[in-house]
Amino acid sequence: NKIYLFHTGDQDTDIITTDDSTFSYEISYHNTSGDTVFSMVILDTLPDYLDPASVSKPFSPHHPEFTIIEPNILYFSFEDIVLPDSSMDKLGSYGFIQFNVNMKPNLAPGTQIDNHATIIFNNKDQLTTNTVSVTIEDTASTTVNEFGMKSFSISIYPNPAKDRLNINMSELSLNSKFVLYNVAGEVVDYQTITNRESSIDVSKYPQGIYFINVSSNGENLRKKLVIIR
Repeated sequence: NKIYLFHTGDQDTDIITTDDSTFSYEISYHNTSGDTVFSMVILDTLPDYLDPASVSKPFSPHHPEFTIIEPNILYFSFEDIVLPDSSMDKLGSYGFIQFNVNMKPNLAPGTQIDNHATIIFNNKDQLTTNTVSVTIEDTASTTVNEFGMKSFSISIYPNPAKDRLNINMSELSLNSKFVLYNVAGEVVDYQTITNRESSIDVSKYPQGIYFINVSSNGENLRKKLVIIR
């Protein structure tokens, strides 16, 4: 009894951008209760960052009735499902339901989207699935070079940050630098970037607004960073 999330972002890190706007959720169910399940309900309270109006027609081999109750609660009702116990029919004791849903527009970088579901067997046995999560990264690019092409791009996340700040660069030069300024314009951190994927410790800095400058191949990228405590 588990929920899965599929998206067009990085499936290994569960980092997405606002371009990865469509999610595909799959909720699997498995009867190990020791008795046949004759009725089942699945409830999924969508996070506020997803648009309930965009939910697609769900697909399941057991053809549930589907409604949306309250503003964002998905209600899947399986009446007369007849789901055997795994000890009687291992293959027949499994099932799933799949649906797509879109993110709401204009979500801020650093937004984390969590989701889980509740499965109720025979109106009495209630199970909660695992929680799946994705985080929207802050992706920006430098200005174009003399050939009209972006010379490098960079991803900085999470933002807001608390303990560590991750920096992923598409290209790396020998003189790539990271500089962190406070709102007074004072340099509070300065590092040479030696890897395309770097992690910066920001846990020692007070809560507030900062500015990041990343330079590579003579070009600069400046971004605002919020540190929270």
